[in-house]
Amino acid sequence: MTVVNEFTSGPVVSSSQEWCARQARLAHAAKHAELWNAGKKDQWVASWRTICPGEVRMFDPVGTEEKRGFDTATSDAFDMFGSILKIKMITVQVNGNEMAFGL
Repeated sequence: MTVVNEFTSGPVVSSSQEWCARQARLAHAAKHAELWNAGKKDQWVASWRTICPGEVRMFDPVGTEEKRGFDTATSDAFDMFGSILKIKMITVQVNGNEMAFGL
């Protein structure tokens, strides 16, 4: 899954702000699978919102048609797959405002 958090006209970000944003993404990733597997939809969605304050574009799985919107990337995905899919986080890559999971 690749999720891109878009900022249409974002401010210039200092290195300390970038570090904080990176840490927030890593903190979300650390609990992503645990919340999903426990069926804690509201907490899982709230965790996403901490790192995605704006529009979301998602390629899930990678190579498929782009999906847009926060609810599409979170609530809709959880409703569709939450009861039938258990996930294990293998790797996380954070690059600026992009984050990719290896599940």
